[in-house]
Amino acid sequence: MDAFLAGRCHLDFAVQPEWYQLRPADPRTVSARTIHGPRKLNKITPDPDRYTARWWHMCIQGTVLAMVLLTGPNIPRADVGLLLLLALSSVFYFFAAGKGRDGFAALQKERWLWAVLLGFSLYLPLNALWAPNPQAALLKAATFILVFLFAILLAATFRRQRDGEIARIGKVIVWAGVIGAALAGFEFVAGHPLREAIYTAWPFTRPGNNEITVYALKDGELVPVLESEFRRRLEQVRIVIDPSGNNRNATMVMLLAWPLLLLAANQTGLFARRAAVLAIGGASALAVVFSSSQTAQIALVLSMAAFLAASFLPRLTHNVIVGLWCIATLLAVPLAAAPYALNLHKAGWIFFTARDRISIWGYTARQIPKAPVFGTGIRSTRVLSKKLLKTLRREPGDTAPPVRLGRHSHNHYLQIWYELGAVGAVLFLLAGLVILRKLRVMAPGVRPYATAGFVAACAIAAFGWGLWQTWLLAGYSLSAILLAFAARFAATRR
Repeated sequence: MDAFLAGRCHLDFAVQPEWYQLRPADPRTVSARTIHGPRKLNKITPDPDRYTARWWHMCIQGTVLAMVLLTGPNIPRADVGLLLLLALSSVFYFFAAGKGRDGFAALQKERWLWAVLLGFSLYLPLNALWAPNPQAALLKAATFILVFLFAILLAATFRRQRDGEIARIGKVIVWAGVIGAALAGFEFVAGHPLREAIYTAWPFTRPGNNEITVYALKDGELVPVLESEFRRRLEQVRIVIDPSGNNRNATMVMLLAWPLLLLAANQTGLFARRAAVLAIGGASALAVVFSSSQTAQIALVLSMAAFLAASFLPRLTHNVIVGLWCIATLLAVPLAAAPYALNLHKAGWIFFTARDRISIWGYTARQIPKAPVFGTGIRSTRVLSKKLLKTLRREPGDTAPPVRLGRHSHNHYLQIWYELGAVGAVLFLLAGLVILRKLRVMAPGVRPYATAGFVAACAIAAFGWGLWQTWLLAGYSLSAILLAFAARFAATRR
């Protein structure tokens, strides 16, 4: 009270008049303990950042990240829109929150990533001009450049945000990740009852016939419905989900698992940390093991091996991965042609999908010398495979997979050589080396998770899907973004 009478404290009516709040006039000279009054006064001090642009950005960013972790393993195609929302939130942060100058300074630090992005931005649109379908190729080139740009933008945003903002978001979204992983694990183990219920109740959510089969009652019998009628409301519908149609979900589980585990491993409190790690790790492993995606299963095994190796032998592991990356990008053509030359596509002891990939790789590798420097153009694999399929002839009794150009290359490294040529292969080599360079300088507690995440993505690129699928490009970008966020969250724990 003496301090108040002396004028060293005053009533703070301007901030919150209804509380008659005591506040020191000069916090450098007056301690809060000199004010003899109820201790509850400290609890009613308003947050100065509440309802500011920073606060709104934190709420939007945290909500979208939580939605990514909830829907990513279960509805992979939704990640494209969520990635765009995250990028818009970063633009809002840098400009509406008055951090434009700070953001420009943060973006300047990524010189090597900008150099690689510039190379892609110049070459990909040019390459699309000689593609079989230039318009679709230009769209895919723009998509690739944008998801690359979004990853750089979000990583710069995380570095400029305050520790308190990152800590608040990280504590919340990790439990969204637990729920998302648990739902994915339950769906794969139980046979996807939730997805069947959703597809039955809301026809507009049904995907194409490569993922599900729709049966409807006709003349007292359940008969398959044409794909053109999938989204119509029919009576007594039964949905059968194709096991291979869930491979996207298993792929997204693997892309998000390691960033999520890093986030969980840095939670405060021993119980919360162990519970989050066990829930995310166990549910992700169950989802992958019970899926029909051998690609995701290979990624799980290789990434776990990389995590253990990076934990005990970090320098050696990093050097080995750098060497393997160079081999995969520069020697993709002879490596892909070798299994076909050994007639492994006819080996009965290899499961059919692997033999089918060997046939696709063998045919694709033989076409690359026709355009070795600049390639055949973006997305030419998908376009030319349809034309080739019409002329395909098979001998009666032939059980080997047909030698053809696949709808998906199932090997990004080979597809780059085929569609983008040696120029594209060099650009991808440089992109991987820049990313590996950033992994090398990460904190020791972060590096094993980042290494495992990189290896998982490389394994998926080696065996699954095609490079230009929008949901997969968004998945790669979100994996890098979540890893950058988890690394920033780990820094606030130290």
